[in-house]
Amino acid sequence: MEKAQQPRAAARLSMPVALAVSLALHALPAGAWLALAALPRVAPTKETVLAMENIGILSESNHEAMSAPPPPPEAAPPASEPPPPKPLPKRRSPVRTPIPRERLAAAPAPAPAPSAAAANISDDGETRAAQHAAEAEQKRLTEEYKRRLFKHIDRFLRYPVASKLAGETGYPSVAFTLTVAGGILPGTLRVTQSSGFPALDEASLTAVRRSVPFPKPPRQIEVEYGFRFDKRDAPKKESG
Repeated sequence: MEKAQQPRAAARLSMPVALAVSLALHALPAGAWLALAALPRVAPTKETVLAMENIGILSESNHEAMSAPPPPPEAAPPASEPPPPKPLPKRRSPVRTPIPRERLAAAPAPAPAPSAAAANISDDGETRAAQHAAEAEQKRLTEEYKRRLFKHIDRFLRYPVASKLAGETGYPSVAFTLTVAGGILPGTLRVTQSSGFPALDEASLTAVRRSVPFPKPPRQIEVEYGFRFDKRDAPKKESG
């Protein structure tokens, strides 16, 4: 019971204190006004009035500056266009001096240039003609050489005595390769056509071997020569 009555007694004591503080706070403004009213009034000087007016003008100008819309942005200058290309110089056609009619009539017409095909045909014809001429000359020299060669071989031909007595006749042929040095190429001497009698065939080969060395030919050539063993060359048989 005593503990419950103590807060009530404290509350009763604090109420007069709070009322006194509130009255003091309300009395402060009234005292301030009374103090201001008791101060002496001083007339404003000319400098004070001008200062007050300047402050008012400045405030108005600041207000107008702040309320005015911002100026529009300056337009960018247009981009400069590239200069047009310079025109190309015109080509001047060469001035041709007219030829007098007298000179045109007197000048002979130029001969037509030969075509490439005609030139090739002409060259081929000349080449073939030169080849034919060379071949003909080579053939002539070879035939002339062979006539001298055969006369040379005939000087070494011998009719076998036994064949003559037996009345053997025939026309064997031999062949060989004649070198440019005037000799027989080894392994080329042979009988190409037999006479039918071995003695006559061997006599033909012996005549060729004895003829070496031959007159030098214009080139290496193949030689074939036919020998003759005739009855006119054989002795007549005795009748008995």
